[in-house]
Amino acid sequence: MQAFDSARLSLGAFKERARFALDEEEFSRRRRNDRKDITSAIKTVLWFNNLRARSRLSGPYELERRFEPDAFRRNRHGEPFRVNKWHGYSKGWHEPKLVLAAVEDAYPGANDCLRSPVWPALVAGPLEKSQIEELLRKLRTPIQELIRSYGLWPVRAGSSTKLIDGNLASSLERRASLDALAAELLLLRRCHAEGSCEAAYQWGHRLWRMMMLLSPHFLRGGIARSLAELVEERVVPMADLAGVCFGFPPDTYVKVAEEFLWARDRTRRSLLASRSTVRQQRAIDYDLLEGQHGWDYHFAFNPVPLIANDVYLLGFSGAALREARHAEVNRHCHAWGLNMLCIGRHAAWPPDAVWTGEDLWARSPDPMTLWGLKSRTHWRAVG
Repeated sequence: MQAFDSARLSLGAFKERARFALDEEEFSRRRRNDRKDITSAIKTVLWFNNLRARSRLSGPYELERRFEPDAFRRNRHGEPFRVNKWHGYSKGWHEPKLVLAAVEDAYPGANDCLRSPVWPALVAGPLEKSQIEELLRKLRTPIQELIRSYGLWPVRAGSSTKLIDGNLASSLERRASLDALAAELLLLRRCHAEGSCEAAYQWGHRLWRMMMLLSPHFLRGGIARSLAELVEERVVPMADLAGVCFGFPPDTYVKVAEEFLWARDRTRRSLLASRSTVRQQRAIDYDLLEGQHGWDYHFAFNPVPLIANDVYLLGFSGAALREARHAEVNRHCHAWGLNMLCIGRHAAWPPDAVWTGEDLWARSPDPMTLWGLKSRTHWRAVG
């Protein structure tokens, strides 16, 4: 199965393919390397597809011949056979161990995704504060130093964060990586453990922005939809505020991620030289979310507030009604942004009919508005 096909698998289908949906006795019989959680299969599939892309080898057979030639043997009758472990890696049946040294020698850093703290940060159920602190220590040093520089770690006794630091969140987004995602997951979990609902809600918003920035990596790694649904299942409930949480409308994350991949590659080709740095490329990705390359991109790729339950369960207070209205308007703009990408872009601010939901295909009647905004965003991106 190709990576993009695997990326569209739901979490349930991914579990079934990885043999996590078997009954307990059958699962215990087939289990390898003491897989205890579905994150084991997800990270293995990501590792396999990343390695296949870096090595430019087409599939499990070629990778096994490249890294484990001893797996190709002959039986006592002289007939060829092979162990076929790599087919299992491609489906997440078992984790790689003995082959890791050979992979690291050939492609330095290829095994980093297996050791990222993002996987234990996605564990089911709450984490103790001591566990969160321990996982923060496993982040890469630049990410650790960034969190320290904003005074969010280590935590002083008796302190509690009521609001997040937007500058820290933006800095993490400009360094989008598995460790940056892990940092946001852990900070969200810590706010939830401290009872800081508003801060957890805000980190939930930033978490989905990071998921969008990393979505090309997850699409090519074959885990996009399964990982997003795992985040929805295990983390989003901790970022709920009075029945509202951030995310993308049901079953749309992969569709939006594919649009983001297309927009990112198109914008990079038009604004960056062929030998651009990673920092320049990440700046383009961040600016897409910020609306610097068009408001259709901004509204299409940013998460929206979602009503977790029926709107009437929020109550009839003014705050509840404002939240419900805010969520509705954002959903209209999000749908409009995706619609505009289908018909050739609309970089200007959405017309009034979009905000009210009257016309989610509305376009600005003034073409000079579009031209002026495109000129300004081009200058800003290049400059």
